[in-house]
Formats: sequence, structure tokens, C-alpha cells
Amino acid sequence: MSTVNEIRGSELVLEEVTKIFGTVAAVDQVSLRVAPSEFLTLLGPSGSGKTTLLRMIGGFLSPNSGRILIDGDDVVDMPVERRPTAMLFQQLSLWPHLTVARNVSFGLELRRRPKEEIAQKVRDLLGVVGLSGFEDRLPSQLSGGQQQRVALARALALEPRILLLDEPFSALDTKLRIELRTFVRKLQREVGTTTILVTHDQEEALELSDRIVVLRDGRVEQIGEPTEIYDLPKTGFVAEFLGSMSFLTGSLTARGVRLENGVEVEVQEPFDHVAGTPQIGVRPEDVLVSANEGSGAFVIDRITRKGYFNEIWLSCGGATVGAYVGREVPGSIHSRVDVRMRKIHLFTESGDAIDLDNGNASVAVGGGPGEQSESERAEVQETRR
Repeated sequence: MSTVNEIRGSELVLEEVTKIFGTVAAVDQVSLRVAPSEFLTLLGPSGSGKTTLLRMIGGFLSPNSGRILIDGDDVVDMPVERRPTAMLFQQLSLWPHLTVARNVSFGLELRRRPKEEIAQKVRDLLGVVGLSGFEDRLPSQLSGGQQQRVALARALALEPRILLLDEPFSALDTKLRIELRTFVRKLQREVGTTTILVTHDQEEALELSDRIVVLRDGRVEQIGEPTEIYDLPKTGFVAEFLGSMSFLTGSLTARGVRLENGVEVEVQEPFDHVAGTPQIGVRPEDVLVSANEGSGAFVIDRITRKGYFNEIWLSCGGATVGAYVGREVPGSIHSRVDVRMRKIHLFTESGDAIDLDNGNASVAVGGGPGEQSESERAEVQETRR
């Protein structure tokens, strides 16, 4: 009999998977590889195709074209109940009239597992999710976080090799959401199940993921590790969606940036020059603000208290810039301040990032069908041989 600790993850490969509803391609030629035991997040706004993609992996929807491979086997025509997957939905759908133990054991009972095995499995799983002693309680007697743990135990009961999470934390309050996602990540590392999370919450994606897939209009905008995508976004859309970024129009000078109104802003980190007038992006943590009531070029328009820090919005002519500062704001509303920047990001007019490598500027194009790195493309090609 398998135990919880023997669950291990499967490899998942998507090859040019497409799903069309009417005339709209909800998912458009998406290709990617998920390694065994990896925690991958599908991140994007509403309508980006992330839940549709997750449902196709789970077998709840069929693609119009493309292949879905689990450990090398094409499962496109395999019914939900035969796939080595389990899905945890945003709406938990616990049976209200069944106890915690019966909710967890329900799938095992349908599969006619021996009673002794079921009882042991339920005890093991409730211990894993921290609910030992809750076996006889009804869902209505549990908190929201405890109900989510029961749903997680129920999903793990069938020993899935791929766990699919469809925004499972979105209905919880902030404190509970943070606690539960930390718990899920710790459990995933211990159990080893390949896990795919759908979310529009950038904080969740950054905290939980081994890698993130940013989706936009059914296509992959960028795939990479959280720090890679945050530090080196391939498009302005990725830069703005994962984190915060202000965009400025201007030109590059020897020391920094000249805005459209002629104001020059110093940039501390060296950068190579690009011809023309690229779109200039800067993250709020890279904006340095100092008081200069007499002649500062920027004006504080808004201050938002964030607890241990403040977010302020500054204007200079038609330019608007966000900045993170400490608890002490260098001024008040309408105060004039000086602004410098640690570093900047450059984008073409169409929104593609401009890579500056050894003094040579090149365009990093994102948003293509199944956008991947060379190594990822090679891995997908290898599965076809």
C-alpha cells in the first residue's frame, strides 16, 4: 500500500495546445515542459487562458489541437478519472453532510479500496494537513482554512502525480491566505507532487513558484524563474503585470534619462545607449527620492501608507512615477523633490524589451506562440522523437 510520502510527481509536456471557443482562441499554441515535482504557476489577467489550460490538463476540456503528455503518454483522449491528476477548485465543493473523514475517503470508496487501507490513508493525510482529531467534524464546523485543508487532503488521497490548483486561496482573508499558501508549498516539497497553480495574484506567484508562465490573450508571454521574470521582463506587459513599473517617454543621455519636458534624471547603474526614443521603464524600488522643496523637478501627488513603508506617486510635466520610500516620506502632498534612479528597463514602441548585452542592443520578443527558451524547445523536441 502506498503512503503519502511515496507520491512522486510526473513530467508534463504541452505541445502547441490550442482551445477555441467560437471564434476566440482561449489558448493559442501553448508549448511548455513541467519537470517532475516542479511547482509551476500560470499567471495572467482574467481571460488570459490560464484556467482553460489547467482544465485541459485535468481532462475537463479537450483541446482543438495539440498534445498533452504525462510521462510521455498522450492523455488528450483519456477521461478525467483515469488521469494521474487531481484538481483543487476555487469553490471547495465539500460534501456538507459528510464528516471530514468521509470527505477525504470518498474517492477511495468509489474505487473500492479495502476499508483498512482507506482508514489508514485518511489518518495519514489528516496528519499531513494538520487536522488529526477532526475526523468526525462536519465542514460547517470548520474554518475556511480548515475546509481548504480537507479539500487538499481529499485531492491527495488518490495519489495524483500532478496536482492542479485553480485559485484555491482567493476566497480567504489575507492572513489565512498567506498561512495556507505557505503550508501548501511546504507540503508540496515534502510530498513531491508536480503542482500547477492558476492565479492572477503576483505575490502568490513570486512566493510559491519554481517557475512562472505569464499568459496573455491565450499565449505565453514569458516563462522563467520568479527572479528572472521580475528582473528581466521580456515585454512591458510582463514588467507591469509581475510587480509594478512606471513607463516614461524620453531619450537617453550620458548620465541618465531626459524626459520630454527637458528634465534630466540621473541613473546610477551603467547602461548602454540605444538609438531613438525607447520606452523607459522603472520599478518603484529603483526610484530614489530626496527632499528639495525649493527647486525639485518632481511633485508628490499621492501618498499611500503601506504599514512599514509608503508608496508615493510623483509627477514631472506629463510624466508620472511611482516610488517606494520608508516610513518617513521626504515631503508631503504638493512638495517638490529630487528623483534619481538606480536602474532602468528599456522597451521598444511595441513593448518588447531591449536587451543590452556587451554593448549590443537586441530586442527580446515575447508573446509568441508558446514562448520558450532554447533549452525548453529542445526538451519538447526530444519528446517527439
